[in-house]
Amino acid sequence: MIQRLLSLALALVPAAAAQDGPDMPAAPSQSAPSRSPADARFSVARQAYQQRNFPRAEQEGLAALEQDPKRADIHAFLGAVRYRMRRYGDSIESWKKAVELDPKWFAEAQPAGHCYSALGKHEEAVAWYKKVLAAKPTNREALRGIGITLEKLGQLDDSEKYLRSAVAIDPEYAPALLALGRTLIKKDEAGAAVPYLEKAKQIDPFEPDIEYELSLAFRELGMDAKARAASDRQKTLQSQRTTIDTLRNRLLTAPMDLSAMVALADAYDQMGDVKNARETWDRVFALGREDGRVRAARAMSLLQQGSAQTAEKLLMEWLRTHGTDVPAWDALWFVRKQRGNVEGAEEAAAFVRKLAQREPQEPKLPKLEITKPASSPASAPAPGADK
Repeated sequence: MIQRLLSLALALVPAAAAQDGPDMPAAPSQSAPSRSPADARFSVARQAYQQRNFPRAEQEGLAALEQDPKRADIHAFLGAVRYRMRRYGDSIESWKKAVELDPKWFAEAQPAGHCYSALGKHEEAVAWYKKVLAAKPTNREALRGIGITLEKLGQLDDSEKYLRSAVAIDPEYAPALLALGRTLIKKDEAGAAVPYLEKAKQIDPFEPDIEYELSLAFRELGMDAKARAASDRQKTLQSQRTTIDTLRNRLLTAPMDLSAMVALADAYDQMGDVKNARETWDRVFALGREDGRVRAARAMSLLQQGSAQTAEKLLMEWLRTHGTDVPAWDALWFVRKQRGNVEGAEEAAAFVRKLAQREPQEPKLPKLEITKPASSPASAPAPGADK
């Protein structure tokens, strides 16, 4: 099915901007710069960041710096952009420059700590996190980051202390709950870990690392059936997560790759992750606003989920105003054929024959190559943690 979805999106030209992405680093108090010639380029850079077009954001941010190289906020912005692009060394250098120009930026500089940790420089990460926390003791991500890094260093009591502080600040933050559960397991306190892990699972039911830690905890507690169930679900989720991570990585460097975005939306659909699926499909529709292949792709995804009636309704609404759209008629033919609606399928086929001078087709193209990422995104305080 994914081949069909990809075929419906390949070679589409974006027609509109994507939905807003993650928040940019917030400026520390009393550090807002006065207006300068760099503002126009920086505004474009920030807009590109919100669209998740990180290469363009970096390009425009560098152009802004050429006009005003002492803007700490632009250096911090570039640190955030390069962190999102997983260029950890470059991100660290940008954050160093930001805090050199304006030490108040330490309050928001936790991504540099994540970068150090992702690079295996755990002592440097701890030292950086402590500077962040000195500037802002309630920085949830710095608390989580230092807790995870200390766990990697084997300093489990200190790890627990920081992670409990992170959970106290935000009891609903699943990554902190997961990290605390992992540390407690390593301290041979599986019974204490389970409530935190189960709460994390309620908040984020699609994270494979939570299931992995639950399987360890249940096994340690002698609850073999629960351990096996958690292990089986972890393997299923990890396989799906591998696909999702590969597609997200592709979109980091090619944010307008509509075929990858369609595949990502469909992967979320198949995983049952309604929130991320809806957000990604919104981005797909924004990029391919006037192309029926986008609606056809969505219809095929709905069909695979067993929502054939919804798929047909989506296509019919589109065809009422875009009656000459051949890909949509192709998709309608296929949906009706799968529903056993022979007469309706023939009606759609007749439009295809009239408009395209051919029989209706089920498009097929080679599927994306999916490779296993180097590490699980939830295993380290690195990419994807800060929102």
